[in-house]
This record gives sequence, C-alpha cells and structure tokens, in this order.
Amino acid sequence: MTTMSKSNSILDLRPGMEGDREGAYQLLSRLVTDDPGTQSDTIAALEESQDSDLWRLLLEVLALHSWHGDATPVTQATGEDFRRLEFSIRGLFCNLSETPANQAKVAVLKESLEHDNLAIHYHAALLLGRRGDQAALSHLLDMLNSADEVWAIPAANVLGEMGYSQAADDLVAAIVSNLPGLHRAAVHALQEMGQPAVPALIGALQHPDDHVRWHAARALGRIGDPEAIPALVQALGDVDSGVRWLAGEALTGLGDDILEPLLEMLAHTRLNAFLRDSAIHVLSHFQREGLQEITPIVEALKSVDYAMLAPMAAYQVLQELRTITSST
Repeated sequence: MTTMSKSNSILDLRPGMEGDREGAYQLLSRLVTDDPGTQSDTIAALEESQDSDLWRLLLEVLALHSWHGDATPVTQATGEDFRRLEFSIRGLFCNLSETPANQAKVAVLKESLEHDNLAIHYHAALLLGRRGDQAALSHLLDMLNSADEVWAIPAANVLGEMGYSQAADDLVAAIVSNLPGLHRAAVHALQEMGQPAVPALIGALQHPDDHVRWHAARALGRIGDPEAIPALVQALGDVDSGVRWLAGEALTGLGDDILEPLLEMLAHTRLNAFLRDSAIHVLSHFQREGLQEITPIVEALKSVDYAMLAPMAAYQVLQELRTITSST
C-alpha cells in the first residue's frame, strides 16, 4: 500500500467522502495498516479536517460498520477483525489536542446525541463521555439504566473511568441488576471513580440488599478514604457476616485513624456478638502491629461478660489515647 505523504491534504480523501467505495476503502485501510508511517500520516491528515461530513462518516463507521450506508469498504479494510479500526477511530474522536479538526468532531458528537439511530446516538455519548464532556452525562445515565448490557456496560465503564461523580448513585443501583455483566461493571466503575464515589458507597452501607452492602464495604476498603471510617465502624455490626468482615478489613487498611471512633463506639454502644467478633477482628490487627495498649479491650471482648467489661475497657483506653494525643 502506498504511504500517504504528509504534504498531501485531506482533499485526497474526498472521493471516499463523496461515496466512492474505493476511496473509502483506501482511507479505512490506512487507519488499520501495519505501516506506522502510513497510519500516522493518515491520522495527521484527518486531524486537519474541519469537514463535519467526514466526522459523521467516521462515526457511522464506528457505530454501524458502514460508510454512506455501504458495509463493503469497512469489511474489505478490516476483514473479520474490526477492533483495530474501532480503536483508531475512537482515538481520533477522543484526542483532546487542539487540532483544526477538534471543533468539528465535538459538534458532530453533540448533534449525534439526538440522532434517530440508537447506535450512533449511544456511540456519540460514549465518545463525548471519554472526552469528559458533561453534555454526555444524561445520555450515559440513560444507557446505564437501559437494562441492555450492550450499552449499559460501556456506559458504566466510561462513568467510572472519567470520574462522573453524579453517576455514583446510579452505579450503586446497578449493582442489584440481574445482568451479571452490568453488576461487575458497576462495581468496577465505583472503584475506578475513587473518592467521588465515597458518599454514595457510604449510603450503600445502609442498603436493604446484603449484596449491595457487601460490595460497598469492599469498594470503600479498596478506595481507602478516611471519610468512610464512621460508616465502616457502624458496619461492624451488620447482620451479614461478609459485610462485617469486609468493613473490618477496610478499617484495618485505614491505619491508626480508626482507633478513636472504634473505641468511642465500643465505649458507648450496647454490644452484641456481631460487634464483639468484628471488634476483635480489627483490634487484633493492631495488637499484631505492636499496639499492646488495646490488649485489655481484646481480653474483655473475649470474656463471658464482654457486654459489661468491654465498654469500660474501651472507655479507659480511649481516655488514655486522648491524653497522649493532647500532650503531643
């Protein structure tokens, strides 16, 4: 295949834009070629184009695998593996550099949010979402809540990767979906979102579904934000053993900052077997790390009279801890 010279303008691609099948094939072939020079020159030429029709055609290729409604040029250029061309076109649309084409790309994507063809509409939303454009948010949420994994999963991925915090509650709701792929994607998205997802995950620790609480505790542990400490301390008394365990693991990963709120809870809460076992789980971690001052609490929690003795032991150690803290 002949390498396109950098001196060639985007007008070299006009035959394909006007519906010439061979011209379209030549352009698409250059985007998937194994020759890096040809591919690079083609991308550079495309980035010079402010022609909206060209970008509409490239979006059509991505969404419908056709060019002017004709699938032949796409099939000829890609064979059975469309992924390389998909990657190239997505990269063109998601390039945030201030190239001459940038304004035309964004305009085409935004107008396509209202396209009658659902595939074009949703692909435009995904691309705008990856560009971090807030215009995509409501459309991505529609996709997430569509109950169609084909669109809901990529929407969840984009919402998580790009940190759309406004989507956190919807992603939590998607965890209870009976679509296994969406369930996994929503959990992953919340973890990818990180700190912006923490308020929604804290709220999810009160969800009636054990499975949602389990994933919330797990995600909060992986994110590791101290904002979640009070909610995780409360979750140590959850009726579900898996939630209790993950809340404990999350707390141990947050370091010494958890000790005061944990001891405060033990000192002023009526203890039951759930809280006792969870507290032993967490405090034993700090014992192993060398904090022997909490040994009396652990021993009290393990005693028959733990409900009476543990709060007193926790209160005493809490006062000692506060005295040390105030003197430093």
